[in-house]
Amino acid sequence: MRSLPDSQTLLALWERGEREHPIDRALSILEAFTGEPRDALAWLALRRRDELLIASRVAAFGPLVEGVAECEACACKLDTSVDLSARASVSAADGEIDRGTVEVAGRTIAFRLPDSHDLASIADCAEPRAAARTLIARCIEHSGARAVDAALDGAASDGPGDGPGDDLRDSVTGNLSDAVTDAVADAIERLSDASSIELAMTCPDCGHALRFAVDIGEFLWDELSARAQHLIDDVDALASAYGWSEAAILALPDARRRRYLERIR
Repeated sequence: MRSLPDSQTLLALWERGEREHPIDRALSILEAFTGEPRDALAWLALRRRDELLIASRVAAFGPLVEGVAECEACACKLDTSVDLSARASVSAADGEIDRGTVEVAGRTIAFRLPDSHDLASIADCAEPRAAARTLIARCIEHSGARAVDAALDGAASDGPGDGPGDDLRDSVTGNLSDAVTDAVADAIERLSDASSIELAMTCPDCGHALRFAVDIGEFLWDELSARAQHLIDDVDALASAYGWSEAAILALPDARRRRYLERIR
């Protein structure tokens, strides 16, 4: 894992990321930090993607994440922090955790964890339940899909309402049933817990119990974006004072650039 990208790479990442959807932006960040091909990163399970984003954030800015949250009950501002140290190591030896099975109506449904392609497929879906069904349908593996189809075929000969497939597909639409969707979604959430970041606290003003989910990709992007904009300010100040080119200024080591900035401010 690389530390913070060099100045030129950071500015290029910022310019690209400004135009990207958050799903694509997360891949751009990982491409800059890991050096891995973008296509390969897009096929990573979201759990693994987020583990790498956490490791990237720790490499760039350290393990402590601090921010300000707002109580939804009284609008009180709360200082928050979380230590990412325990989440920053990525294991390549547990690939089987990216897959699982659930039992629904006596059938074993095999599934995999969603990846960036799956997330992109529902990015424009406005109805949450439809998005969930689409996502889960993509994640059910061939063996799981055969179990659903076999149960559905068995139900066809038994008449409506009596077959073993009734709990696996909706009898009207033919879509995955709520039972399958919910069971697989719950299993995916359990397998993804290791990479999720949630903060739980109680508001000191009103006593309201609060829970916040941190999107590590967007949080890291905000930090990288702020750093890039500071670089632009530095270039502007030094170019105005000394007439240097952007390339020459960005090529300066950070410590030396700061020394020049101290002399003109």
